[in-house]
Amino acid sequence: SASKYAPMLILTKSTEELDFPAVTNPTGNNVYITQRLGTVYPSEKAIAIGGFQESVPAFIESFCRASNFVRPVLESGIETAKLFGLKKLIAEVDLTLVDFTNQDEAHDAASELLEQISFASPRVVQILRFEKTWFFRFEFQ
Repeated sequence: SASKYAPMLILTKSTEELDFPAVTNPTGNNVYITQRLGTVYPSEKAIAIGGFQESVPAFIESFCRASNFVRPVLESGIETAKLFGLKKLIAEVDLTLVDFTNQDEAHDAASELLEQISFASPRVVQILRFEKTWFFRFEFQ
């Protein structure tokens, strides 16, 4: 569902009806969706803002600037994160890794992923473990 602490932006090229809680029944803040203007959603908090032509990082920067958002959070896959990493637009990366029995193996996997998204010279800020699940928080140096 949508965050009760901050608005959400969903980037999609889909013209299909979206059927998940952030769009159908958001609680909290508005959810902005890059679908055709005038698209109607079950909730009045879900708002179609139209598509975009520029690169994803350029669109996010202009959207955040126009909305007075200072520190956006990006939840994405590797390819989208890499677009931001190549432009040095990532300040922090939080990773959850599962099925690792020791910290060195988990850290090696995290480092490999950070390389894939061009997040250079990260500094480890936090490491948490629960059983075989590791949470790492890295900052750009």
